[in-house]
Amino acid sequence: MINLSGSGLTTLLYLIVLVAMAILLIVASVRDFKTRTVSNAFFFAGLIIWGVWRIGQLVISLVFDTAVSLQSNVAEQVWTFGIGQSALGVWASDTIAFLISGLIMFGLVFVLASLFETIFKRKGLGGADVKMLSVAAMFMNWSHALYMLGLACFTALIIFVIFRFTKQGKQQAGEEKHSVDGLYPKIITQGAIPFVPAIAIAFVLVLI
Repeated sequence: MINLSGSGLTTLLYLIVLVAMAILLIVASVRDFKTRTVSNAFFFAGLIIWGVWRIGQLVISLVFDTAVSLQSNVAEQVWTFGIGQSALGVWASDTIAFLISGLIMFGLVFVLASLFETIFKRKGLGGADVKMLSVAAMFMNWSHALYMLGLACFTALIIFVIFRFTKQGKQQAGEEKHSVDGLYPKIITQGAIPFVPAIAIAFVLVLI
């Protein structure tokens, strides 16, 4: 039975938006595999999902006068910003904290990508990767977001190794005469790693 209390609806809404975001990342991952490009539409769709979540949470908080924080995913606030512990105050604190999490992720990844490009004289993460990481981080607190970033980098390394040393990777590298159709363009020939799939995997693993 679903608990129709404020806390029950808060949890249900959170689960729904997480599933929606995971599906969005999976669809974006398929496009990233095939074309090595991700449209800004995926980023804006993520923002819309986040906005619907926060508005829905606000309605639940006001209707049920329920002060439930999801900053740590265990109904315990991390940051309160001095706003107070009323239903509206907790919602506002959570919303600010999730926005800060996205901003921290954007700033950190942008700096790291810039340093990589400066040091190695080649492009690292693309703009779409930075945007998708940032919007994914807005669904969790900053510590979870940093964990997601580390896990995504590790997953991307695994993806690269798999494609580099599989038969498909060798074919794309020109070690065999024929080519591979499907999900393998540009990964080896241009040294590019599809990073959005790594973000999707990390997002799901961090929040399960």
